[in-house]
Amino acid sequence: MGNVPSAIQNYITNYIQLDQRDISTSATTRNWLVNSVIRKIDNASNEPVLYNPKKYLNFGSSFKKTKVKVVDEFDVMLIIDTCGGYYFENGITTSVGQGSAFPNHLFDSKYLFPAQNYVSPIKVLNWLKAIVKSVLDPQGADPPVRDNQAVTAYISSTKTTIDLVPAPILKRNSDNKTFYVIPQGGQSMGWIATAPEDDMKTIEDYAKNRSNFRNVIRILKRIKDTYNFVRVSSFAMETIVNDYVWYNDWYQDLYRDCRGALSHLSSIFKVGSILDPFSRKNLLAEANQLNWYAERVDSIISTLDNCLFNDDQNLVNKRVADAFENK
Repeated sequence: MGNVPSAIQNYITNYIQLDQRDISTSATTRNWLVNSVIRKIDNASNEPVLYNPKKYLNFGSSFKKTKVKVVDEFDVMLIIDTCGGYYFENGITTSVGQGSAFPNHLFDSKYLFPAQNYVSPIKVLNWLKAIVKSVLDPQGADPPVRDNQAVTAYISSTKTTIDLVPAPILKRNSDNKTFYVIPQGGQSMGWIATAPEDDMKTIEDYAKNRSNFRNVIRILKRIKDTYNFVRVSSFAMETIVNDYVWYNDWYQDLYRDCRGALSHLSSIFKVGSILDPFSRKNLLAEANQLNWYAERVDSIISTLDNCLFNDDQNLVNKRVADAFENK
C-alpha cells in the first residue's frame, strides 16, 4: 500500500515549506519603511493621523505562520484615528470612532465621496500611497502601487514586499468590541470590518496539539493558486480549515486530516458560502465557478484515495504532488 501521509509530507518539504534562510534583512527593511511612514504621517499638518495608543499592527499569513514558500512579504495595518466618526451598516449606526484627533482631518471633504458624508477608501489609499512614495523616492526605490486593499512597496535591494493597509479603528456599540475597517477591494467602493487579532489567536489556538494544522492550511492555499480559484482569498481558505476543525476531530494523520479539510472545502464550494467569523460577510460572495472548483477538489481527493492502493512509493509521491500542483 502507498504511504500517502509520507507523500504529503514530501510535498510539504519540496513545494510549500518556508525557506529557512535568514530573513533579518527583510524584517529590518519592513521596520524601516513602517517607521518612516509613521514619522511622515506624524509630522504632517491638516491630514489624517494614526491612532496614538497603537499606530500599526502586523497581520496576515507571515505572522500567522501560514504563508506558502515566500517569507519576505509582510502585511501591516496602519491604524487611523477616527475620533468623531461613526460606522453605519444598513443605514444604522453600529460603531463609533476611536482616538483623540480634533479636528479630525480624515473627515475633510477631500477624503469623502462626492456629495456624500462617508470616507472613500480609494481616497484614503491614494493619501497613503503619496506618503509611501515620499519615503521611497529619496532612496531611489521603485514607486509604490495601489493594489486592491493595500499600498504595496517593493524594496528591490532586499527583495522585500510590504503591503500597507489603511485601517480606521472603531468600537462596536453592542459589546464594546474594538475592530478595524479596511478597503473592501475588488469592485467594491466600501469598507469591510475585520478583527485580525482574533484571527491570529484562532490559528494559534487550533494549531496547539494538532500536528501539521498550519501545513494543511498551506496546502489548501497552494491548491487555490495552482488551480486558479479566482476571487477566493487566502483568508477564506484559512477560515474553511478553521471551520472544519470546529466541527471535526483532528487525527494527527496527514492523509486523514488533509483529506477531511479538502472534503470540507469541496462542500463549502458547493454551498457557496463561508462567513467571516467577525463581519459575518460571505467570503465567497464574489467568486464564480464554485461548482467547478469543487469538482477539482474532489478529483484531488480521489487521487489521494487511489494512491493508498499503489505499492510504488515514488509514483505515489509524484501523483500526490501532481494533484496538488494541477499537473
